[in-house]
Amino acid sequence: MKLASNIEANNILTLILVVVLLLIIDVFLIPWIISSPYNNNFRVYSTETLMDFINFANNYEGPKVYFVGSSVFFGHGLEKWETIPVKFEKCSGIRAFNLALSGGKLEDQIKIINLLNNDAPIIFEVNPLAFGGNERLTNLALTGNKTAYDAIWIPNLYSKRYLLQEFFFEKSTKEYIKQQYEKLLDPDRGATRNREKQIDFSSKNITINQENIELLESSVGKKITFVLMPIFNTTYTMNSLKIKDKVVDLTSLNISKEDYLDPAHLREHGAEIIAENLCKEV
Repeated sequence: MKLASNIEANNILTLILVVVLLLIIDVFLIPWIISSPYNNNFRVYSTETLMDFINFANNYEGPKVYFVGSSVFFGHGLEKWETIPVKFEKCSGIRAFNLALSGGKLEDQIKIINLLNNDAPIIFEVNPLAFGGNERLTNLALTGNKTAYDAIWIPNLYSKRYLLQEFFFEKSTKEYIKQQYEKLLDPDRGATRNREKQIDFSSKNITINQENIELLESSVGKKITFVLMPIFNTTYTMNSLKIKDKVVDLTSLNISKEDYLDPAHLREHGAEIIAENLCKEV
């Protein structure tokens, strides 16, 4: 009888401790996570957290600049503090929000631009290699009028679960576990920073169709600087782009092969070269 009472008491104590821990996480940790990483080189890994970050960027009241693009601005193969937006923030002293979406297409980027306040400059990555393919974002919109559903209080711990996963793992928990498992099987799997990895650096023929040009020009009312990104051993032009006064052409930058991960993506030093040129031009 006494043993049963002790077990029941221990269960109740465990339940109380779990509830207290969850409340501490929900009331204190989650609000800190929401604000602290956003102010510390944050970038979006999943579309589930994109709208939270856009809202945060829009509401930021200090001097700022929005970076919009795909995997080059996102920093494919780089740590978040090695990316072009972070390097730009350091050399310019202006708060840079990295809203680039890795794997995003031109249509995705235009959607993001249309959700941004017209209160700060936008630096737009023009990378023709990211123009084709299917867009990732659907039904993307800022939260508007509150509905009856919005009035229901949902703890931060659960409503912000994707943000928690990005904070701890920089990807979903499932993807993180899968990645760790693959590393156990093959330590070199997906090693984008491995200089011995065989990469195709042959020259490429790139054409930009008129539909893409018109889509770029559709955001002409915004404070946009279009940045033509270098692609190793490849040249392309945007002569038909009407808003030439808003274009920064970096395609002819002399960036060595050693500063590329692959023909489109840069290592840290390559990202630094791009950022320093943007600090001079923008």
